[in-house]
This record gives sequence, C-alpha cells and structure tokens, in this order.
Amino acid sequence: MKSILLLLHDDDGQTARISAALALARALDGELSCLDVVEVPHLVGDYYSEAGRAMLLGDEERREHFNKDRVTEQLDREGVRYRWTDTQGDADACVAAAADLADIIVLTRETPNPLGFNFRPIVLRAALKGKPILSLPEDALDFRATGRALVAWDGSEGATNMLRACVPLLQKASAVELFTVDYRGYEIPADEAAEYLSRHGIHVTVSKQKGGDHNSDEWLRIRCATWRADYCVMGAFGDSHLRHYLFGSTTRRMLALGDLPIILGR
Repeated sequence: MKSILLLLHDDDGQTARISAALALARALDGELSCLDVVEVPHLVGDYYSEAGRAMLLGDEERREHFNKDRVTEQLDREGVRYRWTDTQGDADACVAAAADLADIIVLTRETPNPLGFNFRPIVLRAALKGKPILSLPEDALDFRATGRALVAWDGSEGATNMLRACVPLLQKASAVELFTVDYRGYEIPADEAAEYLSRHGIHVTVSKQKGGDHNSDEWLRIRCATWRADYCVMGAFGDSHLRHYLFGSTTRRMLALGDLPIILGR
C-alpha cells in the first residue's frame, strides 16, 4: 500500500483529502500520486453555450494553476514523496484512468451541487477498478491512520478482497475488530478471517451480533460509535451489488455518519 492516489481540485473537500493522504503516506512510508483535475464544464442549449463553456474552462484552468502552486508548496514543506499529474476531463474518468497502479484512492463525499464535483460517480468508477477507497467527510481534518480499525465482515468476496488489500494499513492500527451481523451461514466465518490476519501479525478481536431489532448497517453504525472506531473497512460483491452498495440504503446510511472515514471497495 505504497502508492496513494490523491484527487486534487479546489473544492471544499480538498483540505481533508490532503490531510488524510499525508497521514497514510507517513504511516505506510508511501508516495502520493497527485492527480489535479481540470473538469470540463458541460453546458447545453443556447447560442452562447460554446463561448460560455470556453470562459468557464479558462476560469477553471486558472483556479487549478493557483491551486497547484499552493498544494505543491504545502507538500514540499511536509517532506513527503509525491509525483504530480495535470489532467483535464470528467473527474470520474480521470480518477479511473489513474487508478490502475494505485494501492488506495483518497476521496471525499459531499452533497452534489452544480458548481462542484459529484463524488458518487467518482467513487463508483474508482471502486469498479477494484481499489480500496478512503471516503472522507469533506470537513474531516484528522484521519488517524494508525488508530482503531473496525472491519465489517460478511464473509463475501468483497469483504475478503478489502481485508487482504488493507493488511498493510491494519498492521499499523492500534486495535482491529472484525464485526459481523447475522453471522451464520457465511462462506468464510469471521474467525477464519481473524486467523488470516494473525498470520500477518495483526491481533484481532471478533464481535458477533444477531440481527434482532436493527438492520446490519444500523448495528454497524452503533458498533463503530460504541467501540470508538477511527475508521471502518467495508466490502461489496460485484458490479451490480456495488452499484446498490454505493447508491443504496446500506452505504448511504453509513456514509451519512458525519465524521467516520470509511475504506470501501469490492
């Protein structure tokens, strides 16, 4: 987990993304792959569309030029290794194209607005590349990369893939818990996942919860809060499940947890 893809753009979540990426780089002795995106504006319909588009694109290019100066100055002060790529286009396509050699992708989540990025398609396209995504609230300024990690376990292929991918980060965690709800009948039981982590030097506790009065995601939110998790690792199965996972009720409610960073993927 040495290559950390960091999306850069002058939006409200950039500070949070930089802070989290720096925390990952320090914890993992990694390198930042900085992707600065100039997003091409989409206008439709009237006589002035092309002129308006050119004007908005020019404004966007100037804003990102100044943004690059600010960010590179900060990264130089921080003393981290980084490389920089300038790109132009739709942000989701740009991130997906840059993701092949990334070990983890740092993104924020926010309410879509017409003047900013819509992060849901960015997360979706990136997750379909099979990469872990650190999803942060846009005002999160203290990602504890070496803190308490709660792994949501359902025995699925997605959960297994995320567990394997996050081993280098979990090795740095101060505590790791595998939390499972309605655990009977899982293809890979949580105890076997804990044994796998132990072979990588990761001491794990396993917590099992019967479904009862709450949905799985509600139990997960409760456990993250009561166990004082610093971040949560989650997985999904395949393309169709992932689309529901990212846009459906379970993850929508999890991502609504204001200050909880979530590492997700398939």
